[in-house]
Amino acid sequence: MLAIESGQAIENDINKLHTFYNQGVRIMTLTWKSTEWADASQEKMRHNGLTHFGKSVVKEMNKLGMIIDVSHSADKTVVDVLKTSNDPIIASHSCAKAICDHPRNFGDKLIKDIANSGGVICVNFYALHLDQKFKNEYVRRKIQSHHLSPKS
Repeated sequence: MLAIESGQAIENDINKLHTFYNQGVRIMTLTWKSTEWADASQEKMRHNGLTHFGKSVVKEMNKLGMIIDVSHSADKTVVDVLKTSNDPIIASHSCAKAICDHPRNFGDKLIKDIANSGGVICVNFYALHLDQKFKNEYVRRKIQSHHLSPKS
């Protein structure tokens, strides 16, 4: 099944959804980085979730029969998608905050809300999202290397 990682691919043009659909794309991850219409999980919130245009994208994906993927999306974006979408959604590569507190991971309530809507959450098998100890060490080393690097 063909998928697009990030709604940036539609370049803020809802008609491009039709172009991609006609080329066989059946899944689109709404964000990787924030778009002009949806907030991503690892960036400062700019839109408080989905904008009006973002909700239009979700509705158009429903009409086309495209699967909405909320991996990389901010929690508020996911909540807005759940309120807007008539169809179940997926999180194709996300994990649980209860296992590892990473911004891309979802809390228990959001996981239950996705499941209760008929949606599916798949697991991202990357230690940074699955192992709190590994994540803490990764962050510590990143901060340490930042402080040790020469200033420009």
